[in-house]
Amino acid sequence: MHTRRDLFWTALFAFAGGFTAGLLCAPHSGRKSREIIAGRVRAEGRRLEQQLRAMEEQLAALEAQVAETGREVSEKVRETAERVVDQVTPSLADDPEAWRVKDEELTRDLRRMPRR
Repeated sequence: MHTRRDLFWTALFAFAGGFTAGLLCAPHSGRKSREIIAGRVRAEGRRLEQQLRAMEEQLAALEAQVAETGREVSEKVRETAERVVDQVTPSLADDPEAWRVKDEELTRDLRRMPRR
């Protein structure tokens, strides 16, 4: 059975061996490796920035398209509502009696209204 001490020494030797192998087999010096990594990170950052700009342009175009569609739909709804109102609502000048409420109707409706 392995004890904690055996596990510790095994991990320590494995780390030391890996570290040594990494130093001996590294293709470049530490400074050169850092420069290569930094260059790749900068290039990737520029690529991501370009993608973000392209997405912003696409979103702006989509926003304009949605706004235009909204204006068109709003105009159609307004025109339709005006046509419906014109069809349903009688003209006061043509038929003033259509708007008059008879006393009997008012009395009947008041009886049906809830009271507190």
